[in-house]
Amino acid sequence: MDLARVTAINDQLNDRYVAENRHEDVVTYPKLITLTTTMRCNYRCWMCYQQHFKGDMDWNIVERLRHVLPFVKTVQAFGGEPLLYGRLEELCELSRENRCELEMITNGSMLDERRRSMFVDNETSLIKVSLEAATQQTYESIRGGDLFATLGNLKALADERSRKGRNKPQLQINFVAMERNIRELPDLVRLAADHGVDRVLVLFMNAQKREELARESLFLHQNLSDECMAAALDAGKRHGVDVTVPGFFGTPPSSFNEAEVDHTCHSPWKNCLIDMEGNVRFCCGSTPPLGNILKTDFDDMWFGETVRPFRKTVNTEKQPKSCQTCRVKSRNINDPFFHIRDRELAERLMAEKGLS
Repeated sequence: MDLARVTAINDQLNDRYVAENRHEDVVTYPKLITLTTTMRCNYRCWMCYQQHFKGDMDWNIVERLRHVLPFVKTVQAFGGEPLLYGRLEELCELSRENRCELEMITNGSMLDERRRSMFVDNETSLIKVSLEAATQQTYESIRGGDLFATLGNLKALADERSRKGRNKPQLQINFVAMERNIRELPDLVRLAADHGVDRVLVLFMNAQKREELARESLFLHQNLSDECMAAALDAGKRHGVDVTVPGFFGTPPSSFNEAEVDHTCHSPWKNCLIDMEGNVRFCCGSTPPLGNILKTDFDDMWFGETVRPFRKTVNTEKQPKSCQTCRVKSRNINDPFFHIRDRELAERLMAEKGLS
């Protein structure tokens, strides 16, 4: 079987389904499968919403996906801290065998020699390291742990990649921006360059209903945010790091090329998320699960009755209520409720800041 061709055909048909926005019945599998491999984590991050820190994904969940993987472009390992997953090496090998691009979202503190070799040798596509500071003090206040040990792990991974003549995995820092750390963003870009990181992705913090988070939302510190985002873009150009920022509240600098926001939802056709218990969803919102893969065949869920109404209505005036409040689809950084989901809390903090 030509796996590259199989994946390409699956992608092309999925793109057609999204563009035509009328296909309830499909013959394709998802483009991206995200697996919550474990809820265990060695960190307790300040802005984390995780409720518990126990348990690993049953390998039977992965086994029941074997027939799907040849069609899938990307498998993403999520957590918790996925580097704690006991069968991570097998997941890497399985992804490589099926020509899937494997992505990892990690805090990077456990990128030891064994894991670095595992990722390079299995041609893992992308390592995303969540890292929000350029000083130990700020890093410790947000994530705990040792900032420079984590940066050292990234440098060692970049060096091993180079030593073995590989261009994978690509290394990316994910920076959740808030008032306490945004001033350090330009320096972090410089540190990223020094440690072999390929790109830095900046994200606005989602405060939801927690007031201590909401008070640090950059919606309440817009001039500071714009100034530091611009400085980060400039640092990226000077140091050769690809920097992506989420946007500007005011007039962006002339060098900023804002990507057009696609408000079309692709998820019912392209995305699949499977949690540690085996529940299958097509998005990270409040949509109901399609079922449980440990009890129901994946095909019966992906091609079944529960998902069809979403494919029929998601991008129409009749879209479900859960889609109407989607933070991804309805992205507008000048909307305070994009940053602070609790309306009453947002309005109170805006009044304190004199923002209308």
